[in-house]
Order: sequence, then C-alpha cells, then structure tokens
Amino acid sequence: MDRTCLKCHTVKHDADGTELEECPSCSAIYSRVAGQPQRAPLDKQSKMSSSPWKLAPWAWPVLGVTIALLIYNYATAPTKPAQSPAPPPAECSQNSPACIGDREYVRASSECRGRIENELRYDHEWTEGLLGTIFNSAATYEPNFSIIYHGQELRAQNGFGAWQTMRYFCVWDYRERRVTKVGFND
Repeated sequence: MDRTCLKCHTVKHDADGTELEECPSCSAIYSRVAGQPQRAPLDKQSKMSSSPWKLAPWAWPVLGVTIALLIYNYATAPTKPAQSPAPPPAECSQNSPACIGDREYVRASSECRGRIENELRYDHEWTEGLLGTIFNSAATYEPNFSIIYHGQELRAQNGFGAWQTMRYFCVWDYRERRVTKVGFND
C-alpha cells in the first residue's frame, strides 16, 4: 500500500497502515500529521532559489544609494591636521580661590543646606533636580579664610502661602570647616 506524507510529500511504497506508522524521510507520524494544514510540496528548484538576500525590488536601489553616500562622505571628509596632545591641567595653587572653592564645595553645600533650611519659617522645596547643585553661582573669596557661595535653587512659601524663588548665600570658613553665616538676598 502506498502512503504519501502530508508534511514532506514523500511516498512510502511499503506502508502497512498502522496508527503509529511514520514517514521514512521526516519521521512524522502519519496519523498525527493528518489533522494539520497541508503545505504545498516544494520542488528542488524553489529550494535552491530561496536566498537570505532576497529583498523587495525597491530595496536594492535604496541600499545602493545609501552605500554610495557613505563612501562619498568618507572620501570627502576633511582630514584633521596632526595635533599635539593637550597639556596636562595646571595644578591648583594652595591659595587659588577657584581651587579652594572647588575643593570645599561638597562639604560646604551639605552644611549650608541644613543651615539655610533652619532659617526658613514656612514650607520649602529645593529645585536643583537629581544631579543639580544648590550653589549655581561662582564662589567669591574673602581674605579671612572664607568663601561665599551663592544660589537660587530654593522655592519657599511666604506668610501668605505664595511660593517664590529665593536667592541665598552661605559663608564658609574653609580653615575651620564650618558655616559662619547664611542669608537671603532681596
């Protein structure tokens, strides 16, 4: 008895017709494959012509133009002249105001934040964001070992409940590492 596999379309000539009989080519069980939708048989020529590079007809010109533009941009890009390496950053002098301000910033900002909050009577919120800083103006240096940090990253309520942006300052003694004064500007 001849039996044709519904999965791979191979013909088995010596089929015995049992329920668990399987195809010699793809090992599919005939009775289980019978309930599945059938596929059209593929001839050897169509198997050979299926290529992973088969693209829509419009895709080849687009791909060609894209590659041509990339090559043109690469070929016509200006060449950079040889540059000498950048000089290393200058070391901060011990008495440089900018260096002292940068060096003391982290400690001063944490100490000043608490002192500024203690001066407020009503509700407040800092507006510096996740990675922002509370002092957004350059620090000024005073000769008596103090740095004045300025900022405006604070919103506070006044006595009537209205919110307003506050401008503040903090005087930091970098020799004793403490806050000497905080205040608000008009």
